[in-house]
Amino acid sequence: MPRRKPLGWPRYMVARRLKSGAAAYYWVLPTWAKRSGCMLQVEALGPDYALAKQRCDEVLNPQFDAWRKREGVVHPDRPLSGTFDWMISVYKSSPLF
Repeated sequence: MPRRKPLGWPRYMVARRLKSGAAAYYWVLPTWAKRSGCMLQVEALGPDYALAKQRCDEVLNPQFDAWRKREGVVHPDRPLSGTFDWMISVYKSSPLF
C-alpha cells in the first residue's frame, strides 16, 4: 500500500533520500505542464522542510497556478522580489547607476 503524504504537504513537492541518508526536498513540475509549455523548472529546495514548504507555498505553487489560469506571464529568469539579486537589478535599472 502506498504511503500518503502528511497533512499540509505542499503540492508538487517530493522528498528524496540523498546518498548520505538525509532527506532533501524538490519541487517537481508535472510532465503534462512541461509538455504544455510551462517555463517553470524542477527546483531543489534543500534539506530543511520548513524552508522548502515556505518556498512551495509562497512562490512556486502560486506561479504555477497563475500559469494554469493564464492570469499572467511567469518569468522564472527574473529575480524573485526581496532577494539580493532583485535588489541589484533594481539598482542597475535606476538612473543613479
